Amino acid sequence: MMALWAIWPKEAEAELRQLKGQVLILNKRGIPQPPMLPVEVRLVGEGNPCVTNRKVGDFTLRLPPELKAGDPITISATLKGYRIWKPINGKERIPSDLDKEIIEILLLPENSPKFEDDEYIEHMVERGGLGTLDWEGKPTATDRVVPDKLKKSIEQWEKKAEQRKNQERRVAQAALARGDWKKAADYADRAAQREIDKPEGMRRREALAKSRVVKGDALLGSNELERALVAYEEGLNHARRDENPTIWAELMGRIGATNKALGERANGDARKQHIANAILAFRAALEVYTRRSTPYEWARIQNELGLASKALGEEETEESVRRKLTEESIDAFRESLNVYTKSASPQQWARTQNNLGNALVSLGEICAEHMEEDSRQWFKDAVTAHREALQVYSPQKNFTQEHAWTQSKLGIALRNLGDTENAAEGMIRLREAVDLIQSAIRIYTTSEAMHAELAEAQFNLGCALGTLGRRQPEETKRRKTLESAIDAYRSALDLFGRKSSTHHFAKTQNSIGEIYHHAALTSKHVDEQRSMLNEAVKAYQVALSVISLETSPKDWTKIRRNMGVALMDLGVRTGSRDGRRMLEAAVGALQEVLDSIKQEESPWRWADVQHNLGKVLQETGHIDRGEDGQIRLEEAVDAYRAALTVYTREITPNQWATVTIDLAQGLTALGEIEGGDDGVELLREAVDTHQDALKALTRTSHPLLRAKAHNSMGVALQALGRLEGGPTGRTNLMRAVDAHRTALTIYTQEAQPHEWAETQKNLGLALKSLAAPDIHQLGHQ
Repeated sequence: MMALWAIWPKEAEAELRQLKGQVLILNKRGIPQPPMLPVEVRLVGEGNPCVTNRKVGDFTLRLPPELKAGDPITISATLKGYRIWKPINGKERIPSDLDKEIIEILLLPENSPKFEDDEYIEHMVERGGLGTLDWEGKPTATDRVVPDKLKKSIEQWEKKAEQRKNQERRVAQAALARGDWKKAADYADRAAQREIDKPEGMRRREALAKSRVVKGDALLGSNELERALVAYEEGLNHARRDENPTIWAELMGRIGATNKALGERANGDARKQHIANAILAFRAALEVYTRRSTPYEWARIQNELGLASKALGEEETEESVRRKLTEESIDAFRESLNVYTKSASPQQWARTQNNLGNALVSLGEICAEHMEEDSRQWFKDAVTAHREALQVYSPQKNFTQEHAWTQSKLGIALRNLGDTENAAEGMIRLREAVDLIQSAIRIYTTSEAMHAELAEAQFNLGCALGTLGRRQPEETKRRKTLESAIDAYRSALDLFGRKSSTHHFAKTQNSIGEIYHHAALTSKHVDEQRSMLNEAVKAYQVALSVISLETSPKDWTKIRRNMGVALMDLGVRTGSRDGRRMLEAAVGALQEVLDSIKQEESPWRWADVQHNLGKVLQETGHIDRGEDGQIRLEEAVDAYRAALTVYTREITPNQWATVTIDLAQGLTALGEIEGGDDGVELLREAVDTHQDALKALTRTSHPLLRAKAHNSMGVALQALGRLEGGPTGRTNLMRAVDAHRTALTIYTQEAQPHEWAETQKNLGLALKSLAAPDIHQLGHQ
């Protein structure tokens, strides 16, 4: 007990270290006084807000033990209609004597003219505050919005600075704040030139680095990204981390942001390289910026790191790397939200919530591809994040465009969530998704400046309508909804443009192809099926005409795979020589995709292509017959077996059962061609394989797949019965009849007319074989 008591005073002392301060506002006579309302004060980066005393405005904030005297900190003070005037940007240092020294925070009304006087502007310019006003690392002037009234004050201060000596960098920073990019770059060069002739030393290096920062910012503002990157990298040649870590980290952050922006404009390897460079730069900056000493800078870089990690993940073809990068982006956004709070930093908080929501959707889609149950939870979390953002981004608060953008993103999250839910709940989510995106489109159409956002919203509407259409049980509504989806995609195509945005153009054409493809497979009329499949193939071909395996490997493999499957479905329905040529083209397309991906990097995609290749080879084998047909069927069986090295009953039961049934059908076809003892062995394996698949399927969870297995097992039993003959053959024919009749308890003429008719035909053939006088002889005819 005494040992515990001995260490208690030190622990208590560490826990009780407190920063004392007072919040004041200026009354009408300009005299500081405590605010009459409570003010929320927070040590940014720590979860320890407190509320001021109404009478004297004082506060105490508990300090973490890691922070020492002299360490930089950032304080936020939240009072509606007010913002911090002093200390500038809320930046202070921890006093050496916490008992005697008090931090004073002075708040002024948001529209106070003191935010425009020379004293305030000079402080901001000296600290670089104007040059990085609302900096979010984006290459457009609109990201650093300065009110017109403040611009005039800056301009007046700037003119005074021009009249003084050695003020070139300050003039450049002031011009930068006003958005005069040319003047800012020119004066930044003048400032650098003045330093070049000076003796080598820390001050010279620091001055040159700061001048390159300003020039880079000016070039970034005028959208000259390549030149901006050169300027920042020149600055890094002068900045040394051990001498001035703040400037070094600042340059790293800007190098990262510029690389990220360049990556967004590039394609293929160049795109990936720029984004990878951005990630490296952001991580380097985070070695200097910390959540406690520079919370806002740390949070901003975390946010940028999250965006870059998500972007690189979207480019990756290796599934494990893609998942890892997406998870890292989610972690970075959540870290950023430890600093950005709804009360102290509402806009940054809302923006980061949206970024988090987008990343959660991406992770959910990755999980959905692998049929993982976690996907639904990720989509739910994404919906929550976007709804949180809408609490800040409302039209009533003059966030009309942000509100529209968030609605569109929320719509996509709801669309994905709805697709994972049962019929009733899913349809509610999907209809809400459509309504939200349509609302966003109505806002965008009133502004010519929102061209890109409108195009994206039209694409998102197509996605939502497409999913809703697929889920519609009634044929007329399903057809109408899918037609509306195609109209939305075509509207997006008109806005994207074929040359200006090849990635979006190809992605949209692929989506149109997928809608036609799905509509064809659900149509009850063969002529209509062929027509829609032709439209799907055309859409895929147009998409592939603007991208290549080299420039867009991930998009190319997906679209080329889709075209291969569409050609297969079209070839089956076309027949004759034309159909045979289509099947051969499908084999070529799928084989190309297989050659471009590696099983160890993309196992699920590789298995999917192997499965579809097996299906088209099997269809080709049915047409060719003879020796050529047998070779194709053997290749089909090999492809199915390859797919089953990835799909397992435990991890992916749906895919495993589907491929297993197709494998059993391939073995049946091969056994019928082989005949004799080899044929009997193949057919017995086919029956056993069907039974394996049925063990993994229940009538309630997978009724149609179970019906397909029973029907195709009946075909295998018929072939086996005819080949074996005698009592054994008769027994297998009776089993075949039972299997077909079981399938017909699931298939109905109204809901599945084609499958019902095919099963009825198979049942008739089995009954006819049973009625034959000599079953064994029938097998040799």
